[in-house]
Amino acid sequence: MANEIYHRSNWGNAVNNNAWGDVYQKFDATNEMFLRSDYYENSNETDKLMAAIKPKPSILLTPTAYNNPPPDNFIQGLNTVKPVLTKSDNLIINGNFSTDSDWTKGEGWSISGGVASCDGSQSGFSLLSQSGTFNQDKDYEVTFTITSYTSGTICSVGFTGGGSDSFTLNPSPIGVGTYSRVIRANGNTAVSVRVNPGGRDPAFIGSIDNIIVKEVTDADFDFQRLTTATRINSSGNVESVAANLPRIDYTGGVGHILFEPQSTNLVTDSAGGNYGNNPGSEILTTAPDGTNTAVRPVPDSTSDRYQYTISGGSYATDSKLTYTWYRKRITTPIDTSHTGDLKIQILVNCTQVGSTTQIETDVNGFDRFQAVFNITDGSDATLIRGYFGQSIGVGNSSIAYWGHQVEALDFATSLIPTSGSTVTRNADAANNSGSSDLINSTEGVLYAELLKKQDDNDNFILISLNNDASNSFANSVTVGFDDSDDFFVRLRANNSDSLKSDGLTATANNFHKIAIRYKSGDSAIYINGSEAPYSVGDGTGTFTFGVTLDNLSLDNNGNGSLPFFGNVKCLAVFKEALTDAQLTALTT
Repeated sequence: MANEIYHRSNWGNAVNNNAWGDVYQKFDATNEMFLRSDYYENSNETDKLMAAIKPKPSILLTPTAYNNPPPDNFIQGLNTVKPVLTKSDNLIINGNFSTDSDWTKGEGWSISGGVASCDGSQSGFSLLSQSGTFNQDKDYEVTFTITSYTSGTICSVGFTGGGSDSFTLNPSPIGVGTYSRVIRANGNTAVSVRVNPGGRDPAFIGSIDNIIVKEVTDADFDFQRLTTATRINSSGNVESVAANLPRIDYTGGVGHILFEPQSTNLVTDSAGGNYGNNPGSEILTTAPDGTNTAVRPVPDSTSDRYQYTISGGSYATDSKLTYTWYRKRITTPIDTSHTGDLKIQILVNCTQVGSTTQIETDVNGFDRFQAVFNITDGSDATLIRGYFGQSIGVGNSSIAYWGHQVEALDFATSLIPTSGSTVTRNADAANNSGSSDLINSTEGVLYAELLKKQDDNDNFILISLNNDASNSFANSVTVGFDDSDDFFVRLRANNSDSLKSDGLTATANNFHKIAIRYKSGDSAIYINGSEAPYSVGDGTGTFTFGVTLDNLSLDNNGNGSLPFFGNVKCLAVFKEALTDAQLTALTT
């Protein structure tokens, strides 16, 4: 897919650089992102999304590209199409060590013959450093070459002084070669190479050359999820995704970026499930993840069932539990009357909320189903039972099951595989996109195409433009959903709402297009092609932000409060206030 999308720009030789369409408007953007991304996919849908965003955004995120996190997990990349990543000139003087000048040499360091060398005589950690100004929370690409190596370790290369040190570049394995990493500075005053002393592993002995430091300008999101997770990949299979990698999920056939809250699978064997009454035997078959772990139970009783026990005191009264499973009919079962081919009955200390529903289709031939339960008394044990013996019939093996999951939520999340114990998947988080150069604090538009998982959310799930330093929603532009069943779109300046819409019902599991124009005296909110009803203001109110808007984050304030959980198909920021006609077209 990467080659396909790159080929559309004629391999970097643009044939049309003026309008969206089957080829992109700005080939430098897509080509640059292709070249710098470890993963690049979903090209056809991305083409369509970019074709729909006719006015030029300053920031554009589509479910397209992302990078492997570096070993230190310092910066993880969820890459934006726009702006094009740019780098400054080299900020280092005499980085090629042509003269013995401009550098402060710690114990053991010398400069001669066009290299900086360390002879191993250092009695402690020793720095080779050069003073400079490295801005707070700005990203810098640091590159250097080890030209000769005898022993020891370069502990790290990064920034020192003027704040907490920002050391992250640690070449491993150590040896001759060129090393590069993007590092975030903390308002530091020097760039430094730090090496090990003798007595702490072998002292570093070797030479370095060509130190280059360039400020990086982009709108990529920092992404974090400290555990593995799963997705439905472009082939329609369940696939495991490493920690700190974003997930482009294809549930429903269309790629989107998946953001989920922390959740624990309480089933200790997700592939086989936990039986309450064992079948006579089992037949293994291919599962949605391609492994031979799906189970075709052969009942010897109509009482054969899956059963899950939740200990008393685990969750409060009226807490919700959601049970999900994958099912494939090998042949038509003798009883087809139960959705998902499990009869939910003889529950203990819980009641089913509504009916069983299908939530995924044709995942490697399997469908996924969901049943939600309400705990009657939190102090008592709870039993969930799903009978398959009646559907399959004694001696038959017409149905395969896999991917059993019980979680303490009132909606399903992606499968959390288990084998012998419960497993917790951490939440997805993305923030730190944008800058004052990319976000206009006087006028502009925030646009998003989003899907939420619940009709009635447990909490607000929001995306906002805000001020990075203040970590506050006092001055912000926000889109998302509230803690009931409505959209939540707000313009707030100096801790006062200037315009807000929070009374329009937003259906779950459907994508919605939301845009807010902010301009003093001429603001507006559009949702799914129409101007939204307002609960505060009418769009004509005047306002001035008390701070500069310089941050785009998937939360309420840039500090992780009220994070967005759901699916993101497109996210865009415009530096100009689009017209009503443009907002209508954008959200239709």
